[in-house]
Amino acid sequence: MVVVEQQGVSMATSTFTLITTIVGGGVLSLPFTIGCLGLIPGPILLVFLAWLNSFSLGLLVKAAHRAGMVDKGSLEDLAAVAFGDRWRHLTAGTVIALTFFASVAYLLLIQQLISPVLSLLTCRNFGRGQGVETILLVAAAVMPFSCKESMASMRFASYASVMSITTLLVILTYRSAQCLAGFLPAEGPEASKYYWCQLKRSAETHVTFAPVEVVEALISMPVVFGAFMCHFNVLPMHAELHKPTYDRMMRVINMTMGSVACAYVGVGVVGYLPLGREVCDNILLNYSSSDPLVNVGRLALASTLFLSYPLLILPCRQTVARLVLLATAPAARARGSGDVDESAPLLEPSSPRVEVVAIPARPDAGGGGWDLEGRTASRIGLSVFLVAFAALLATTTDRVTVIWSFMGSTVVCFVAFTLPGTVYLKLCKPTTFRERLPAYCLVAGSLVIMVMCVVASVINAFKKGGGNSLVTTVDYDPCLVRPFGTEEPRACLWH
Repeated sequence: MVVVEQQGVSMATSTFTLITTIVGGGVLSLPFTIGCLGLIPGPILLVFLAWLNSFSLGLLVKAAHRAGMVDKGSLEDLAAVAFGDRWRHLTAGTVIALTFFASVAYLLLIQQLISPVLSLLTCRNFGRGQGVETILLVAAAVMPFSCKESMASMRFASYASVMSITTLLVILTYRSAQCLAGFLPAEGPEASKYYWCQLKRSAETHVTFAPVEVVEALISMPVVFGAFMCHFNVLPMHAELHKPTYDRMMRVINMTMGSVACAYVGVGVVGYLPLGREVCDNILLNYSSSDPLVNVGRLALASTLFLSYPLLILPCRQTVARLVLLATAPAARARGSGDVDESAPLLEPSSPRVEVVAIPARPDAGGGGWDLEGRTASRIGLSVFLVAFAALLATTTDRVTVIWSFMGSTVVCFVAFTLPGTVYLKLCKPTTFRERLPAYCLVAGSLVIMVMCVVASVINAFKKGGGNSLVTTVDYDPCLVRPFGTEEPRACLWH
């Protein structure tokens, strides 16, 4: 019998896998961000942030090579190598915050996607914004899957997300082309389905080529930050890559960011053009519940988000359990983590060695400690708590951009820009000012933007009027006041 040596993952497979980890529910808010930024600055910012994320990921890869983490380790390990175990815990905390708030946004998005379809099927108004009963229904449906010990059997959901986003792009492009070319019916029984294309435009609702308000531009930037987020996955993927050199990994990163940027610009522009500033923070809120083609897109994306939801709760729950175990049984980490890698060139020769190894998924808790993940009752209890708390938060707002903005301006900005720059400067110690300057600019710029975007997010969260769209002075909200397309009797599949 011939034993074939494992050759690692190819660049093409790594690129596709990385794309699946990036693309998610945030794509529905991209036309809204184009509306906030304007038709010209919006796509430019998307392309620029794709490049900036490639640059920051490159800094992480360089730092990983300097720390001897070519074939092992994670972002948590890299932070610990650079700054000690406190930063390992800080980075783990960002995983909890990122996955938990993403789970809140996903509940709200699923509710907004299925409510029009439920209204059409039941002839009852389920609304299209903040539907408490629908959110609770969705939370109850995902609860059993979120309590599983492993989600290995559901990994195909990440691949389904690419297919559903592609379907969405095709549908939006088709409907937008019909509207802009005047091919949609202006009157007759079918006309009410396409009200979004027939609304009388005012000075406030037409397409703009530049930002109208500074606050609008600032609340849209964190949405885009989160849309490119994949920093937690890059180092593990780098370790699995065949011949994991810096140049090969950067080719994977650049191909990934280039592909995602093209798709994002396409969704953003084709969604924004026919709607102008009446575009909703979830683009599908603009379309009629009786449009069969759009309903296909709604159901496809809702199904993907439903399947992906447990994949957010699982790492959130496991990271909480690990931190609790490490806090209650400090010796568990030493027993479960493995040996110190004495050969790795970590920091200065005089610096203390740090283990280049991830926090174990379920370390040995024999010395006492609360192993929440190892006990079925505690695992289920923690899962129920996380999903229930996420559902509670989802019922407090009908604007998904409020969640994306707070998340993007804090944990995403820290992980995507601040952490890579600081880790690179600490580990690689560039000798010339020219080598240090880009990293300094990345760290300083991220801190400034973080403060500005947090302030804008707070203002946006408490602003009055405008609802889910950008319009504030017209006498209707295209996302909420017209949930079924017109003020005529609501759409119903059965009559």
